[in-house]
Amino acid sequence: MRADTTRVGRLTKQGSSWLRWILVEVSVHAINGAPQFRSLYYQVAKKHGHNAGRVAVARALLKTIYAMLITQQPFRPIRRRGSPVSA
Repeated sequence: MRADTTRVGRLTKQGSSWLRWILVEVSVHAINGAPQFRSLYYQVAKKHGHNAGRVAVARALLKTIYAMLITQQPFRPIRRRGSPVSA
């Protein structure tokens, strides 16, 4: 897979079913809270539907959480120009 391609697909059935469930449930809050997850959701939901958008955000959340754990860095949402800055 090339670096400039985006992986779109379902969450695999490997691993914890509880973790998959939690990620999909938390994706709703991520969509409302972080601009990068919101834009991903609307982009995927427009083409593939509401549930696919939530799963795409859940997958992105998992990748973000993994990167945060590996690098030991806090989550920093991407701020778009004109968006309010929260403390």
